[in-house]
Amino acid sequence: MKTLLIAALLISSVSFAQTSTPAAPMFSSLKDTMKDMKKILKDISAQVKDPSKNADSEKLSLALAKSTADAKLHMPKTAPDKAGQDLYIHMIDGVIQSANVLAAAFHENDNAKAIIILNTLSQQKKDGHERFQD
Repeated sequence: MKTLLIAALLISSVSFAQTSTPAAPMFSSLKDTMKDMKKILKDISAQVKDPSKNADSEKLSLALAKSTADAKLHMPKTAPDKAGQDLYIHMIDGVIQSANVLAAAFHENDNAKAIIILNTLSQQKKDGHERFQD
């Protein structure tokens, strides 16, 4: 009985350790992550007015959210202190939220809303670059 209990505790602690370990970044640097985000935004912008591409645009928007989440794993050099890092994370979270709302707009075939959200994303990108770009 003791052996069974110890084995159960060991297995549960191993599985807990696996779920609490942060995922490895998709990209090795913030620069590479930002390049991916830029490409995705460009692709979405090229087809935002074409409702026949909404399913693809929805997938791209979700990929943008995922890539943006990866950016949280790379702190910019221009945010060396906690306040700057907190602001960076806050801004990145806003982009992730916008990307998810954009995906929902494409899912609902609401291209007019998607255009507005894409403009918001462009402004968020500009604001982030003004604050954090080297």
